[in-house]
Amino acid sequence: MMTPRLLVVLFGLAIGFSTVAIGKEKKLTLKDVIYTPDHLASHLSTKTLVQSDPRSPNQREELMAAFQKGGLDKKTALFQFPEAGQPAVAKTRVPPRYPFQLRRAGVVGEVDSLILVGADGKVLSIYCYKYAKPQFAIAAAAALAKWSYTPAKIGGVTVPVILQVPIVFTLHDD
Repeated sequence: MMTPRLLVVLFGLAIGFSTVAIGKEKKLTLKDVIYTPDHLASHLSTKTLVQSDPRSPNQREELMAAFQKGGLDKKTALFQFPEAGQPAVAKTRVPPRYPFQLRRAGVVGEVDSLILVGADGKVLSIYCYKYAKPQFAIAAAAALAKWSYTPAKIGGVTVPVILQVPIVFTLHDD
């Protein structure tokens, strides 16, 4: 289940609106949620756990660079998820829909995103910090919003974590 804000924004995108009203809150645009780190920043506390893949030695540096690019390092202190903890594991992965015009034109690309997985295993926020085309970022975010996770745990207590998720758009099924 998506968070209501993200669901409303993605639903608004699907029917062609660029902004949507959420109760009495400020109007969010797709840019607020996907292209800038502001929405993600609003969910971060002063300390944030980052879960990186131990098989990818450069991922920690990439995560730090993404946080610095978005100014998120000024909002929160990053802490590596402890080895003794149970990392968040994807339960449901919905593949992205390849944007029709880009597929027809033979365009391939990748989207690198930071997602905040809540203590309940739901994706709370998505920040696409690197993408080949904006259409790929939209498709990736729409898919990531439908993903769910087994929550991360430390000492038996579920905790929110930031994950880096790459989505690759290729013309061939590999």
